[in-house]
Amino acid sequence: MRTKVIRSGNSQAIRIPSAYRLKVREVEIKQDGARLVISDPRELAHRRRALRRLWGSAPDFPPPRP
Repeated sequence: MRTKVIRSGNSQAIRIPSAYRLKVREVEIKQDGARLVISDPRELAHRRRALRRLWGSAPDFPPPRP
């Protein structure tokens, strides 16, 4: 799906189609090569906590990243 990139003051904004409507007011954005990845920071924190609880449960389970 394509969408518009618009100017918002000195920044750029991306019009997010209703099919991808977000239920949060803030997001985390990071660049992965030529892609921009938009994530819900609360969901990321939830996943990190779950992985920390699993750490040590198996000898080959990797340690948590900071």
